Amino acid sequence: MIAVRYRVVGECVTSIPSREYAGTNLSRSGVVMVTLLRGSVLPAGVPDIQLRRLLSKGLIAPLEG
Repeated sequence: MIAVRYRVVGECVTSIPSREYAGTNLSRSGVVMVTLLRGSVLPAGVPDIQLRRLLSKGLIAPLEG
């Protein structure tokens, strides 16, 4: 099964959980909450319910190709 990746098409999306954008402010779980600007690709592992909400609001779209 191929995982669908999504790109931010709205101005920005907030409170996206990520293990990919690790920095110095990691929580104990190793997950940080990030804000992504238009054109950014959502990290893997965003919960399905959050993806559905962002899609319904037109804030993200599937990557082409």
